[in-house]
Amino acid sequence: MGGSSLQVTFETEKPINDETGINLSTRVLNHHLSAYSLLGYGLNDAFDKSVVHLLRMQRQTVSSSNGKMELRHPCLQSVYREKYICSQCNTSNQDGSPLSACKTMRIGRPGVPVELISAPQWECYSSLAKVTVNLSEWLNLGPAIDCELQPCALNENLHVPHGQFYAMSCFFVVYRFFNLTSDASLDDVLHAGHKFCEETWDVTKHSVVPQPFIEHYSFRAPYIVSLLRDGLHITDNHVYLDLGASLGPWVLLLLEDGQAFSRQSEFHGANILHENANPAILFVLFFISVILLACAISYAFNWTPKVFRRSHLPLFRHNSASHSILNFQR
Repeated sequence: MGGSSLQVTFETEKPINDETGINLSTRVLNHHLSAYSLLGYGLNDAFDKSVVHLLRMQRQTVSSSNGKMELRHPCLQSVYREKYICSQCNTSNQDGSPLSACKTMRIGRPGVPVELISAPQWECYSSLAKVTVNLSEWLNLGPAIDCELQPCALNENLHVPHGQFYAMSCFFVVYRFFNLTSDASLDDVLHAGHKFCEETWDVTKHSVVPQPFIEHYSFRAPYIVSLLRDGLHITDNHVYLDLGASLGPWVLLLLEDGQAFSRQSEFHGANILHENANPAILFVLFFISVILLACAISYAFNWTPKVFRRSHLPLFRHNSASHSILNFQR
């Protein structure tokens, strides 16, 4: 997960013959993958979508001061009041017309200036997060998708993910912000978000390490939980949070391949020893190994056991020392 999109990759039993299907072959395994990207499901765009939804719902009550819209957001801490540029608000009307005149942000993206005012209501957090996740709220697909019956972040052309998943990147960012460990459950994330919501903005902004979007974490906690549970139908026990280096899906497959290769090699080697083991042959091999080891040591230290010496060699044994000294002195 990034700021703008969510990438999903998982392995399937059979090859998939569509634009999401990928076949990857390694040393010992063949992998059939499905990989796709969900635009608008990153952390930053998700908060933007929450603002769009609230503007739709509060259209009759949105106040304007000096030509700027003021919007009460339930997922912001008390006494929060800051300016915000909503990049998706310019087309939030159902007919596609802009809400107000667009302005251009520093990075070149157009957006609508909105002044966000806190109206913290924890009971609204989960419902707002679920609306943000539900695809039918944004594409006018007809009847709303029931998140209880099917993954509501996926259209009918995408395969439903299954298996064990590594949650990386922005999932890790949220966990780290709340000082959660990798074994923390999604309910723990909700609890941490609830506690964070109960604090006032004046206290919070000075109690954490300076970083962008501190105020968004009250929304981010229920959002990532709803995204996994409602949007993708991935349960807690199928999610592993990567709190170390963010490994890509290809690296994870290579690691799995390496483990499989190691297991296969060990199993194959064990079979060979089991099938061909003969006590007499093993004894001969052991004896030869000992002799070779003794010869290697003898050669390395220029030492020969007396058993292998002939007593009359060399003929010049008594004179060899003086002869060597003379040669050295010359």
